[in-house]
Amino acid sequence: MTIVELAFDLLAKKLAARTGISSEEASDLVATMGADWSSLVRAARVMKKYSGVA
Repeated sequence: MTIVELAFDLLAKKLAARTGISSEEASDLVATMGADWSSLVRAARVMKKYSGVA
């Protein structure tokens, strides 16, 4: 595992813990959107709201 992969994995875990989405959903968001934290949190909140998990 490269340092970039490790960093993205840690970011996804932090995103899942902070927003309540699954680790898989968080990993998908990080892979798609990159590492901009505010954008990731906003997308995760929208995802959670519209997935019926609120």
